[in-house]
Amino acid sequence: MYIPLNPNFQVKWAFFWHSEVPFNGQVWKSKPDDKVIKFSRGRWALALLSSSIIQSKGKTTGTIFIPEYFCNYSLTPLRQSGFHLSFYRITSNFEPDIEHLNSLVKQVGSPDILLYVHYFGFPSNLKTTGDWCRKNDSVLVEDAAHAVVPIPGIGDNGNPTIFTPWKYFNIYEGAVLVLPSIMSDLMNEPTAQANGKYAPWLWVAKKITQNFVTRLALPLHCLKPVYVKREDEIESVPKIKNPFCSSFFEKALSLLVSEVESVAVIRQRNYCLIDQLLIGRDINAKRLFYALPDKFGPYLYPLRIGNGKCREIMIALNRKGIPALPWSDLSPEVLNSKEYPLVNTFRREILTIPVHQDLTEDQINWMAQKVICNTR
Repeated sequence: MYIPLNPNFQVKWAFFWHSEVPFNGQVWKSKPDDKVIKFSRGRWALALLSSSIIQSKGKTTGTIFIPEYFCNYSLTPLRQSGFHLSFYRITSNFEPDIEHLNSLVKQVGSPDILLYVHYFGFPSNLKTTGDWCRKNDSVLVEDAAHAVVPIPGIGDNGNPTIFTPWKYFNIYEGAVLVLPSIMSDLMNEPTAQANGKYAPWLWVAKKITQNFVTRLALPLHCLKPVYVKREDEIESVPKIKNPFCSSFFEKALSLLVSEVESVAVIRQRNYCLIDQLLIGRDINAKRLFYALPDKFGPYLYPLRIGNGKCREIMIALNRKGIPALPWSDLSPEVLNSKEYPLVNTFRREILTIPVHQDLTEDQINWMAQKVICNTR
């Protein structure tokens, strides 16, 4: 047995007899008058939103506070746009360290934008940080890339919020930015260029082949484990150079909207099943979260390995067919810096396992058994 890294690509999304289905972003709105804008990826939504916010302030560039625990490649468009990025520390419960925020303000001034991440799909207390942002005339932007849909505490706080449904459905593009009505005039959907009409049939063929291999349960992981990189190796990133969502994947996104809420339920069920199987076991692995919110649709299940063997365990699980992965590739300003000891510890000790909607109960039980055996 082995565990697929991603859910199956739905072949129906690839065919154009569904092409007239209009996109309906209602599922990502917390209020009926919110505005939903489509993008290729969340990093482009963040970059264009930031540019619009800066322009609304009558400036040509600005400062953005980014949490230390954040994927470096997601910052590429921001870096290319010339923004000044400052990295703030988070606490052990994954919330902004207000004391460090105040320290950064003394060094570089108040930020124009503060990015707030809901790690692993769990809402956290935004009130303190929201108050801090209002005091410092900063716009708080919520990164909900690890949540399928808005839930209490995520996307319902009156802040711009970014969701990345492409991650949950194994499609190449598809992210949405939700703007509260008070900011609806801030920006419009990016204009598609001529190459926005391409149909990536080679990519579709690859996904269909992966589906076939997955159904046959061929042990390809024995030949090439999912993750055997060096600790200092940089993650490869698909080169998506345009902010707009191509017409092909816009159609796919329009089709999968109807499945978003049901997928969130399945992912929560899978998360809770893994949780139950690992609770109370005599293993060198700890849960990161103890209180599970209602209606959350997690991206992954995180574990913290505290015995210095996280990488060893990660590779061992990969070779058994379980795509255990680290999260995430840190920015060079943060990686191995003495200024950010907590997040570098997270990088060494946290691994994640899948909870996606195509996992069976037998697969989840087998995966949990292997995790237990390898972490004792």
